[in-house]
Amino acid sequence: MKKFFLWSLGIFFAIWLFGVVLSQLPGSNKPNMSHVRYHCQEAVEKRLKAPSTASFSGQYETTIYEVTPSQRYRVAGYVDAQNSFGAKLRKSYSCTVSTYSSGNDRTYVVDALSF
Repeated sequence: MKKFFLWSLGIFFAIWLFGVVLSQLPGSNKPNMSHVRYHCQEAVEKRLKAPSTASFSGQYETTIYEVTPSQRYRVAGYVDAQNSFGAKLRKSYSCTVSTYSSGNDRTYVVDALSF
């Protein structure tokens, strides 16, 4: 029983060590897609008449894909929000978000927004 426990502990440690090493490899520093989506939604909210009424498309209804391998992403979705007359309307949006990393810090910049 003790031998089984030591083998299990050794395998667990090896898997953990493999994960730590893998996370340090170049190219594994991908941005969090929820942060990319958040920054795009923030840019959309700035253009709304009533941003507090905004309801954005969900995680599975919003499309995010890498435009180029240089950390640029295209986000497409929709927002339901009130217009200046108080009617709730659905508008599609699309934006491009660039990400820049410096050490452990990451910066997100919305390059283009079509709404």
